[in-house]
Amino acid sequence: MRRSIVLAMSLFLAACGASRSDRIAIHDQSTSPVNPQLANSMTVGEVTGGSWFFNNRGDITNDQFKGGLEESLRTRSLLAANPATTHYRIDVALDFNHHLTVLGGEGSHVEGTTTYTVTSMTTNQTVLKQAIHSESSHPDVGLFLTSQKDTVDSYNEASANSIAAFLKILETWTPAAR
Repeated sequence: MRRSIVLAMSLFLAACGASRSDRIAIHDQSTSPVNPQLANSMTVGEVTGGSWFFNNRGDITNDQFKGGLEESLRTRSLLAANPATTHYRIDVALDFNHHLTVLGGEGSHVEGTTTYTVTSMTTNQTVLKQAIHSESSHPDVGLFLTSQKDTVDSYNEASANSIAAFLKILETWTPAAR
């Protein structure tokens, strides 16, 4: 019996594939050059407003979003490898809403605002605050039903769009002298 449970759990975890954080991370370096003033200087602080893990119906959790943002910053050499070298902390407030359109519409639609607050670790002052609107839709799967996968995909895409827009802002942002 124990072996059956272990085998079932192993198959389930193998089917999950890449982590949710990895699926929302922006991995393409070619579209976003590193801002040399920000290289290896950032850390992700608190992420709020996401779904609580056990209440998750496809919503993104705080930890999943944080992991995706950290991986995106790491890919662009913006994430500080050592906390002692961190110059900026990014705090994030998520405010996503999920809408179902049951009578021939978009199916699963996620939209919301992600507010990124960048704080200087030297002065403890907010140096950049940016609210980014993002959204994503996935059509219903027939008979006006939207699958759990469509909901997850909508949240993943809206989250990834938000992170991509924030990285675009960081490309051209010029922080005050440290």
